[in-house]
Amino acid sequence: SWDGDAPSRVLTKHFAKRGRRCWNTPLLWSLIPKGGRNIYVVRDPADAVVSFWPPLRHQSGAAGTYEGSRAEFAAELSAGTQPYGAWAAHVSDWAAAARDPSVLIVRYADMKRDAAAVVRRVAAHLGVENVDADAIARLTSFEAMKADAARYAPVSVDWAPGFEFIRAGRVGDGAALDEDARRAL
Repeated sequence: SWDGDAPSRVLTKHFAKRGRRCWNTPLLWSLIPKGGRNIYVVRDPADAVVSFWPPLRHQSGAAGTYEGSRAEFAAELSAGTQPYGAWAAHVSDWAAAARDPSVLIVRYADMKRDAAAVVRRVAAHLGVENVDADAIARLTSFEAMKADAARYAPVSVDWAPGFEFIRAGRVGDGAALDEDARRAL
């Protein structure tokens, strides 16, 4: 769906035809189609490693399975040898875009601390009025997502038997990384 550094004509035509849509992507700001509203969720790099490593280890089929250790993954994510580049470069690309009024940057820790406040920020960014932020926060909580996990697990890859995509939903799990892995980030 991409031609080098730009979206393909097919993808661009799809977005133009469908109008307002929501999609998630691990792409850099500099690579996504412009013209919509963008919400970028940023997470502590060590927490991101601890969260992202298990799904990569449990992919199967054509997507392949990541064979390295968590510390190796942290080093690769820092060096930019994983797909989508280095974590710091990714965050920097989106942080530079924060000056654009179409971009809202949300911290995962803020979502965990006060989801309703983040819902209100997102609604304002999207121009949506009269939202019941408390109800939305409740319906999109980790516990609600875990209870309906099949709805939230990506279907673009095959998962190893028994793997649960919705796992912990916590802030601070990056403390489990050893000191060398944390330093690499």
